[in-house]
Parts: sequence; structure tokens; C-alpha cells
Amino acid sequence: MAIIIQGIGPGSTLRDSNTNLSNGSCSTVAGGQLNTSQLTETIVGGGCKNTAGPVWSTIGGGACNRISTTKASGSAPCSTIVGGWRNVINVNSERSTIGGGACNNISGIEGFIGGGICNNIITGVDNTIAGGSSNSIRESNVTIGGGQLNRAFAINSVILGGNCNLTQSISSVIGGGDNNTILPSVDGKGNINVIGGGARNTIDPFGIFSYSTILGGQCNFTSGANTVIGGGTNNTALQINSIVGGGSFNLANAASPAIGGGVRNTTLGQISSIGGGSGNTITTTACSSTIGGGFGNTITGQRSAILGSSSNKITGNDSFIIATSSSVSANRSVALGGSNVNVTVDDSVYVPKLNIRSFPNTSPIYGLAVDANGFVVPSTNPGVNFVVDAFLSEGSPDPVNSVSSGLGNDLSNSLVAVTQTPTLQYNDYIGSYDNATGIWTCPQSGRWNMSFYVHLTGPDAVNGWYSLAEGMIYAGIVDVVTGEVYASSTFYTSNIQKYADINGGQWGVLLNAGDQLCVRVLNTTGLNYTTVAPDDYVRFSTQRVG
Repeated sequence: MAIIIQGIGPGSTLRDSNTNLSNGSCSTVAGGQLNTSQLTETIVGGGCKNTAGPVWSTIGGGACNRISTTKASGSAPCSTIVGGWRNVINVNSERSTIGGGACNNISGIEGFIGGGICNNIITGVDNTIAGGSSNSIRESNVTIGGGQLNRAFAINSVILGGNCNLTQSISSVIGGGDNNTILPSVDGKGNINVIGGGARNTIDPFGIFSYSTILGGQCNFTSGANTVIGGGTNNTALQINSIVGGGSFNLANAASPAIGGGVRNTTLGQISSIGGGSGNTITTTACSSTIGGGFGNTITGQRSAILGSSSNKITGNDSFIIATSSSVSANRSVALGGSNVNVTVDDSVYVPKLNIRSFPNTSPIYGLAVDANGFVVPSTNPGVNFVVDAFLSEGSPDPVNSVSSGLGNDLSNSLVAVTQTPTLQYNDYIGSYDNATGIWTCPQSGRWNMSFYVHLTGPDAVNGWYSLAEGMIYAGIVDVVTGEVYASSTFYTSNIQKYADINGGQWGVLLNAGDQLCVRVLNTTGLNYTTVAPDDYVRFSTQRVG
């Protein structure tokens, strides 16, 4: 027959003896054996070797559970262990609860461990471990939902589950996965970061506010603020406002870049983007540029775009490529279609073959013309054909040294024609250009477009073309016989500039068969100059248009 007897403390009771002790006033040991109720108004419901030490504490049952206290301080009041085995609420804790499980430990205030094995709330206030095993909390307002070996060491942080995840970033969340890590920032204040899942992903925050996210994947890394990596593997986002959607081994290392996916794509230009593909690169100089996809494409120019395909390169600004193995070194220019297209003239569109199929049925069609609105239209006038007789030469110029100031800006008396060996020549008039003299002879009377471009490296490695005398370099297309200057431009040397770039042209010039033209350069800067091959070059082109 069970007997309720008076305990040692005033107003205390215990059920049978069974070596149970009820030492505190108004305390109770309801059953079990070797249980102890130590201080005021504590309860042990049953089980074995349980100890309810502080005031207003309760152990429901189980074995070897302990709510610790010192009789002098009465620490850890109002705490509860429902059951389980070897669960401990330590001396410094208050108002904490362990629901069950085994070997769980609370040292913080108002902590809760629902169950599991070997979970540990080391310090802090208002922390929760719902379950799992060997999870740890070392700050305040932290939650670990489950899993194992997860560690939440920053305030207001959450780990929902998974394995071996760690957050040291304030107000951050790890949803699950394996070995994911959110580190503290350099100043220890980086916060509000999220890793959704995956494996071995890392956020290393920068600055006070980070707001970075890795949704999943594996071995992804970000150290920038406001960055997002959607998934994939071994992707990296290093600076502010960076986005990598997925893929593998992609690198976004600039302010506000984006990589949609693909493999081994790299963007180093600000506000730049790569949609996908493989081995595409946007360099640090190429801000606001885009590569849609493809393979092995490169942009170094600003505000430029490559749609896709492979092995294309843009070094000019505001340019565009839809082609293969092509390049655009000019500004505001386009390579449209084909392969191995080399665009070197500013404000131009290169089309290897053009098929216009929307012309009306007019008969006969003698060629193409331009109407009053600037549209290309069929021409029924044999004298208004759009002709393609053309000439283009480019190469390194002869040395262009300084000359006496007495020549002024008279190009007709300047250096002999700048000579270069033509690398491209489109015409039916063999011998119209003499690369020994640099003189082009007009093969047929009519109207011609003409243009030139001169690029010279400065004679001084430090100051380039800088001259205290503030001289000028003149360049233009000159009639060798009459001295008439058809097109010219100048370069002013009052500022330090490494290169002298001079270009110009004239459209629809009426020439007669036999007229002789050349490109001439006049250097009045007082700086002696010698050609730097192969960087320096001169381009000279003509095209008959009527």
C-alpha cells in the first residue's frame, strides 16, 4: 500500500520512502526512487535519480535529470524537465524547459529544448532547440529546429535543420543542408543573411548590413552585400548587388553584375551581365556590358553586347556582335552575321552578306539607292546604282618626325604620303594603290566616299604626346598633284595623352579617273616620333557610290 509521508521541509510530502527526499518547504516527490526535491515549492513526479533544485521547479519523470541550484542563491527558478535521461538545467538558468530526450543542457535564461540528444543552450535569453542532436546555441533569441551538430552563435538567428551548419551573423537563417556557414562581418555587425540549403555554401558578410542569400547548391561563396546565388556549384559573388543564378565556377566580382548560369563565366565590369554559356568574360573596363551566352566571348568595351556564338571580342564602346569568331575594335559599331568579321571603323555596320527580301515588285531593278527618308530601296535608274567598287588599305605608317614650324598647317607641303601595305583590298582595278608611295589613283570618274584613320603612340612613355609648346598633329587626305585637302582633322597636345588618334572623312566627293590621293601627316609638336609597330597604324579607304 502506497503511503504519502511528511518530507524534511515544512509542508513537503513524498510518496513512500524509496530513498526519495523532499527537503524544501511545500515540495513534493510523488513517486519513483532516489529522487530529490530540494527547495521551496519544487516537484518531482517520478522516475529515478532526478533532482529538482531551485524554487518553483518541476521534473516530471525520467532518470538522472537535474535542475541545478545552490541553496544560498536559489538559482534556476521556475524551470521544468518533463522527462528523458540526464537532461540538465544549470545554475544560471531561469524559466527554462527541457521536454525530453537525453543529455540535453540549458545554461541560458528562458531556454527551451524539446527533445533530442546532447543539445546545448550555452548562454543567452529566449532560445529554442526543438530537437535533433548535438546542436548548440550561444546567443539570444535563437532557434534551431533540429538536425545535428548545428551551431547558432548570433542573436536572432535560425537554423531549421540539416547537419553541421553554422551561423555567426545577426538575424540570419540557414534552412538546412550540410556544412553551410554564415560568418560574421569584419566589423562583427554583418547581418540578415540567408542560406536556404545545399552543402558547403558560405556567406562572409561585408559591412553592417549584408542582406545576402544563397538558396542552395554546393560550394558557393559570397562576401558582398545584397548578393544572391541561386544554386549550382562553386559559384562566387564578391561585391555589392551581385547575382549568380546557377551553373558552376562562375564569378561575379564587381558592383551590380549578374550571371544567369553556365560554366566558368566571369564578369568584372560594373552593372554587367552574362546570361549563360561557357568561358565568357566581361573585364573591369566593360561596365554596363552584356554577353547573352555562347562560348569564349570577351568584352572589354563599355556599354557593349555580344548575343552569343563563340570566340567573339569587343574592345570598342557601345558596340554589338551577332557573329562567330569576330571582333569589334571600333566604337558604336556592329558585326552582324557571318564569321571572322573584323570591325575597325567607328559608327559602322559590317554585314558579310545582306539579303533584303521585302522590296516591291518593280522591274527592272538596276541596283539599290537611298530615298529621301534614308531607306535603301530598289533603283530603276541605271545612273543611280548603289555600287560596291571600293578600296581599303591599312598598316603601320612610315616614321612621322617633327618638322619645321614654317610649314604651318599646310598638309600639301607636309611629309611624303604615309605608306602602308594594304591588308584588305576590294576592287577590280589592280594597281590603283601603290604601297611604296602610299598614293591611290582613282580608277573611274564618279562620286566617292573616302575616310582615313591615324593612330600614333606617344613618343614619351610617361607623358605621351604632351608638349609645352601646345602643338598640333594634322592628318588628312590630300590630292598629290593639286595639293587640295579633301578631309582633315587635328590632334591637340596640351593635355597628357598616350595616343594620338585622328580620323575624318568626306562623302560623295566628285573625282576624275586618274586623280591621285594619299594620307599625309604633319607633326608640329616639336616632339620627334618613330613608329611603334605593330600598335601604330594608318587606314585609308575609298568607295564609289555613284
